[in-house]
Amino acid sequence: MRLLYTMTILFLVVVHPVFAAEGQSSSLYDRVVKTKVLRCAYTLYPGFVDRDPNTGEMSGLSYDLVNAIGSQLGIKVEWTDEVGVDVIFEGFKNQRYDMACSGYNLTPSRAWAADATMPIFYTPSYLYVRAGEARFKSEDDLDSPNVSVAAMDGEATSLVATERFPKARVESLMGMAPATDRFEMVASGKADFTPMEASIGNDYMAKNPGKIMQFGAHPIITMPSVIYVPQNERQLKALLDVGIQSAQSSGAMERIVRKYAKHSGDILLPAVPYQLRDLAN
Repeated sequence: MRLLYTMTILFLVVVHPVFAAEGQSSSLYDRVVKTKVLRCAYTLYPGFVDRDPNTGEMSGLSYDLVNAIGSQLGIKVEWTDEVGVDVIFEGFKNQRYDMACSGYNLTPSRAWAADATMPIFYTPSYLYVRAGEARFKSEDDLDSPNVSVAAMDGEATSLVATERFPKARVESLMGMAPATDRFEMVASGKADFTPMEASIGNDYMAKNPGKIMQFGAHPIITMPSVIYVPQNERQLKALLDVGIQSAQSSGAMERIVRKYAKHSGDILLPAVPYQLRDLAN
C-alpha cells in the first residue's frame, strides 16, 4: 500500500505537469494574441530586405512578404533588430524579438537552434567568377587548394560551397558585411569564385557589366527560404503557416514576387497543394 501511494504521488508530481504544460499556450504566443504585434529580426540583403540610408524606409521581397503574412493574420509586424547571418538566433535567448524574417535559407545546422515555418519562396544559387575567367572548365576545377572562395560567416550558400569544395581556401567576411562584397572580392582577384542567389547575381551584373560572370548553367543549390521562430513555439509556427498559406491562396505572394523578380527564375514560388482539374467532365 505504501509503495502504491508513493508511486501515485510521483505520477502527480512528475507526469501531470507535463500533460498540463502541453495544453498551455506559450507566453510568447499569448503575448502575440494579446498585442497583435510580432517583432522581427532581419539582415539587410539586397532585394530581400533593404533600407534607404537617407530616409530609413525599408523595402524588399522578404520585407513585403512578411508584412503581407502579418496582414493576413491581422498582426502588425515590427522590424526591430538588425542582425548578422551568423547570430540570427541570439535574440531568441532573451526574447529581444519573436522571429527572424529576412527569408533565411532552411539548413540542417539552423534546425538545431530554431524552428521554421513552411517555405515562403525558393532561391536558386549559382557560382560566380571574374568576367573572362578561363582557368576553370568545370566545378571540379574549383575544388583545389590553389583556388579561393569568397564566403560569409553563417551564410547558407557559403556553407554549401565550402562543403562542395572542401579543398578550396576560404576568404570569409563577417556576417553583417554586404552580400555584394563577395562579388567585389572576386572582381578584384582577392577570391576566385563565390556562391550567390541568382537575383543578387543578376542584379549586380546588370549594374556592373564586365566585372563577374555566372559559372555553369545550373544552380549549385536551390534552397527554401523560411521564417524562423524560437524552438518549441508550435502555436506561433502554426499561426504563421496559416498566414503563409493565406498569402499564397489569395495571390498576395505571387504579386509580391512578381514585383521583385527582375529576371526569369530568380525567385521560385512554393507549389500549390492542389491540381486544377475539371471535375464536372
